[in-house]
Amino acid sequence: GPRRCSRAGTQRGKGAGEVTEPYLECERVDRFFGGLHALKGVSLHVSRGEILGLVGPNGSGKTTMVNAVTGFYPPQHGRIRFAGQDITGRRPYDVARLGIARTFQNLALFRGMSVLDNIMMGRHIHMRPSALATFFYPWWAQRDEIRQREVVEDVIDFLQLQDVRSEPVEIVPLGLQ
Repeated sequence: GPRRCSRAGTQRGKGAGEVTEPYLECERVDRFFGGLHALKGVSLHVSRGEILGLVGPNGSGKTTMVNAVTGFYPPQHGRIRFAGQDITGRRPYDVARLGIARTFQNLALFRGMSVLDNIMMGRHIHMRPSALATFFYPWWAQRDEIRQREVVEDVIDFLQLQDVRSEPVEIVPLGLQ
């Protein structure tokens, strides 16, 4: 399972002599579940723009590590930093506001709604609803909704979902869901 990343705290970039600080840094993370020591001193460093995969057999601690980073099961020991901030032990919704999110292995989609509307629902944590904004929807809330819609359009383009954007999510192939 995930143990220790052998890379140093800073990394050499592709440019000669370029050094980048870790964007996500986990230092000696421990997580226990009763007598089970699920994560034992796990350290990893991820630079901005870098992609890291956690690979291992069932029960090796991959999901536990993701849950530690996202705040679902904070570590009992060790530190997690994101963009220079200590996020160890923060609640999942606080971590999500910083831009860290996870997907679950089971699908939690809103059947009867389009692909686009399902993605919009995922943006709800970034919206600023209030009774007053709703009352004055054409002036206040509509601007926020338009801003969120622009982000969703970028997601649709990035994931190449243009062809299914208006389709009900339940008729989209399972892998695409």
